[in-house]
Parts: sequence; C-alpha cells; structure tokens
Amino acid sequence: MSGEFKITHFNDDEFIAIANLVNEQVCKPMGEAVLAKAKGLADEFADSGEYRDTLRLETDKREVFKGNRAWARTQVVSGAKYGMQVESRHGTLARALGSL
Repeated sequence: MSGEFKITHFNDDEFIAIANLVNEQVCKPMGEAVLAKAKGLADEFADSGEYRDTLRLETDKREVFKGNRAWARTQVVSGAKYGMQVESRHGTLARALGSL
C-alpha cells in the first residue's frame, strides 16, 4: 500500500540515544547562551552578586523509559533560596530565554 508508514519495531535504546544527542548538541548550547544572558541581566540589579553566582546549567540524560518525566533535558536554575522572588520581580530567566 503506497504512502503508508508502519512501525514494526520501536527500539527504545535508539530513541534514548537520539534524545541524549539532541540534548547535548542542541539544548545544552542554548542553555549556555541563556545562562550567560541571565547572569548579565542579574548584574543589572544585584547588590551582592549572590543570585547571579548561584545560576547554573543542569543537564539530565535519559537512561531508561520511566514515564513522561524521564526525558533528556537542559535547564538553567538558581540555587538561591530567594530565587523565586527574584524571578517574580525581575523575570531574569524568562527574559534571558526570550532573548534567544
């Protein structure tokens, strides 16, 4: 039957390898750019630099299928206890992401 696509076998290991490769080659460089921009934005309002210094990149590889929360991902996060307050006032991470 012309034009039909039928999956006969889904290889989880290949799918996981592809997800990790995309995370490493596409998402991580984007995350690094967002992190650099966020640190620059934090310098505009920071008194001590503590918030800026706690910003970091986290990457998680996908290893085995564990449901919807097991995806390979890259995140820019703050380790400051008051990071949510800073984000709600200044939108540092949101603005940094929006600048890409």
